[in-house]
Amino acid sequence: MATRKFELKINGQGYRVEIEEVAEFAATAAPVVSAPVAPVVSAPVAVAPEAPAAVGSGEPIQSPLPGTVVKVIAKEGGKVKAGEVIVVVEAMKMENDIVAPRAGTVSGLIAQGKTVGAGDILAYLA
Repeated sequence: MATRKFELKINGQGYRVEIEEVAEFAATAAPVVSAPVAPVVSAPVAVAPEAPAAVGSGEPIQSPLPGTVVKVIAKEGGKVKAGEVIVVVEAMKMENDIVAPRAGTVSGLIAQGKTVGAGDILAYLA
């Protein structure tokens, strides 16, 4: 009976093993041949485009940072004063007030719960 020695590495731990060939199995065992494995190819997944934001008129009020709209304070068609909070965007666990740069009428407000990127339009001020 022949003894074969192997070195194995399992989870970064090295092992030395000796395997003894047993005569009764060695003569009768058929060689194991594995079939080639076909590569897995996934079909492309169609992604529905996100609904466009409401359209308004006037000066766009953009998000200065990426985050989630957690509160919509202003009302569609409502009047705001300069410095009045229009929406609140949460970014990195902090709420950021987005204020009107000047007095005007708000239109095209973004919906609460929407995720926004820096530069995305939150509303329009006419």
